[in-house]
Amino acid sequence: MRYTGRISSILIVMFIQTSYVIYYFHRDGFVDIVGWIAYPVLLLISYWTGLQYDKANYYSERDPLTNLFNRRFMIRKFNKYIKLAEKRRSFLFC
Repeated sequence: MRYTGRISSILIVMFIQTSYVIYYFHRDGFVDIVGWIAYPVLLLISYWTGLQYDKANYYSERDPLTNLFNRRFMIRKFNKYIKLAEKRRSFLFC
């Protein structure tokens, strides 16, 4: 399973929360405790939602029973594998 959902959701939340903290620090001169407590809470929530995205993406490409790639994955990747096979075959016969 890839980590793209978790990484992207954590980066988005970090950017938004940091923008929030910087804005209120410049406006008021300080940041409430809620602004600082929100970091770990939001990071846990974003990690969980990113994990759910990664799971959904993983199971959309594989059969849960056999763990083999399904038709959707093969249609998307088939042309790439054909080109790679032709390239290797032409390399062997040169």
